[in-house]
Amino acid sequence: MITYRAKRGSEAQLAQVVAKHWDTARRLELVTSDPRHLYRAGSMLIEVFTWKDAEIPDHAPAEIRAIWDEMNALVEKGGISILEVERVGE
Repeated sequence: MITYRAKRGSEAQLAQVVAKHWDTARRLELVTSDPRHLYRAGSMLIEVFTWKDAEIPDHAPAEIRAIWDEMNALVEKGGISILEVERVGE
């Protein structure tokens, strides 16, 4: 689960970059076929998806890392939080 806290005024652009990240991760076959869930809470986005392998974030391709740089420019300082979660029910 990833939480993005957008800088004021960058909410729409951040949403576009988050969508680009998802499309790129799918194209590069880095994520499972499980659906991605995306939520908005004010200026915050919350995204839940599953990498195919837990090692991918530590060894992400350059194309993904470049998108992460774009994301970091659009969020508050320390504005991306990542938490490994496990689905336990409906």
